Amino acid sequence: MANTTAAGYNVEFLSDVDEKYRCIVCGNVLCYPLQFKACGHRTCSGCLKQVLRSKSDRKCPIDGADINIEDVEEDEISHQKILTFEICCQNSLAGCNWTGILQDLQEHLKKCQFEIIDCPKGCKAKVKRQNIEHHLSIDCNKREVLCEFCRCSSHYDQLKSHWNVCQMYLVSCPNSSECGKISRMDLDKHIRDCKFAPISCQFVDEGCTYKGGTQEVDNHLRKDHLHHMIILRDQIANQERIIQKQDEIIHQQQHLLQDLRQRNQYSFTHYITDYAKQFNLARKYREHSVIYSDPFTVGKHGYKLCLVIFPNGNGVGKNKYLSVYLQLMVSEYDDILAWPFNCEVTIKLIDQNENSSKRKDITFSIPPDKRKQAAFMKPKDDFTYFGSSMLISHKQLKTCQYVLNDTIYLQIFITPVDDIGI
Repeated sequence: MANTTAAGYNVEFLSDVDEKYRCIVCGNVLCYPLQFKACGHRTCSGCLKQVLRSKSDRKCPIDGADINIEDVEEDEISHQKILTFEICCQNSLAGCNWTGILQDLQEHLKKCQFEIIDCPKGCKAKVKRQNIEHHLSIDCNKREVLCEFCRCSSHYDQLKSHWNVCQMYLVSCPNSSECGKISRMDLDKHIRDCKFAPISCQFVDEGCTYKGGTQEVDNHLRKDHLHHMIILRDQIANQERIIQKQDEIIHQQQHLLQDLRQRNQYSFTHYITDYAKQFNLARKYREHSVIYSDPFTVGKHGYKLCLVIFPNGNGVGKNKYLSVYLQLMVSEYDDILAWPFNCEVTIKLIDQNENSSKRKDITFSIPPDKRKQAAFMKPKDDFTYFGSSMLISHKQLKTCQYVLNDTIYLQIFITPVDDIGI
């Protein structure tokens, strides 16, 4: 309500205030008074903690009466009485002539012209209310100003930053002061046409280092054409050597990669017959919504997995897509394997076209990385899996020959990236 310290009211009262309305701790007029039942003395609610800060010696500062927190009560009668005391505005020394009762001070301060308020623009300045208009138009760092170059609006404290990017801001030509000031948006064009700009020989990318004015470069081109032909010949020969070497390296790497993949890659093929029946059952009955393949392993004693197939889709693919996942299963060799599962995985739906060159197989790859999701960690149950919720739409599945003789074929390729632990 009024300006208070941690103790009582810090305002000027027009009449002397009875001592019973003053705090026995801070001496100011009581702010939200509390009364000790033991002796009747009063303290501000904010001063009570000074009386109670000693757990072993809580006594009234006036008469030494023992004070318990249970014996302290709010003195609402005194509080209401104090609110009727007449006071001066707390800004009286600054020139405010208002007087009134303490209870009305807060309403007065909302419009007091001498009250110090925060700048409404957020510049952190504190200004008398009567000076706020002058501050907002002249002094405030957050006041709106127009850029003198582009006429865009900006805060005053951001104007210099705006000038650093303003396209109409006038800058100097880097080649010569004789060019005068140029708008930033025209600077690139000016530099291209600037008569003072040094230019490179047009064979600079081929290795010629000559630079000069336009006329000097023209003379250079006319006189040194043999030099440029030699540069071009050497550049072409060097590029041919580089290309030949790169082709050899690429060829070697392709052979190495292919050989490595073939040695480390594991595959598994699964087919589903009576697919139309399986699809209709999955669409109608929840208990038939998922098909599990037989388990298979990566190597003789490696990871144990199985395919998890939702003919009518799962998650975001529900009712629109064939969803296919892989599930890591609990096996007797899990304790000696490396975790998390860190293999490159490809799921393939085979197009059964007799002409293999015309097949349009659908593939979904899961690249290797240090996966932290539960589906790639050492399995504790068989309820987590990874793969594609939208491998192929039901509409696309009817194209090509993905379903032939009411059968689909799925093939899994697994390539360990690191040592799997065995």
